[in-house]
Amino acid sequence: MGSYNFQERFVPFIQDGTKTHTIRGIRKHPQKIGALMHLFSGLRRIKPALRIIPAPACTDVKTILILQDERVCLIDAILNKDEAEDLAIVLANAKELKNFPSFIHRFLNDDEKDKLAWADGFRNENKGYEKNTVFCFVKMFNWFAENHDLPFAGHINYWK
Repeated sequence: MGSYNFQERFVPFIQDGTKTHTIRGIRKHPQKIGALMHLFSGLRRIKPALRIIPAPACTDVKTILILQDERVCLIDAILNKDEAEDLAIVLANAKELKNFPSFIHRFLNDDEKDKLAWADGFRNENKGYEKNTVFCFVKMFNWFAENHDLPFAGHINYWK
């Protein structure tokens, strides 16, 4: 069971069901598939926190790497912090990935990165509910670059 705090700007997207995942740094005890996810806004504030929606069940967990050169790699495994950071360093320095089995990782193309960013709540101004995904990844990448060290190694926790 995990508790997750969201900025207020993401709350409407969670409530309307268009945001169904969260990208977080790797925790010592990762989210378990099938376990409840408690979604809040305003934790650690003076006023009481808002439970955004009733606790959904986690449907999937993947490892995500966001590299300095704006490549995004999804890994169909739940890596621990050391494994993910080591892999991120290897991938950041690799020109080709001939030695890595393709089932372990997949780099997203530009369209997939924009769709991921839109689904994560990084949306174009005044078009929050209109599925215009163009340049959404730029907003997401800039946020990660400002708030985390790159390469970023984390987990995407999905719910339904």
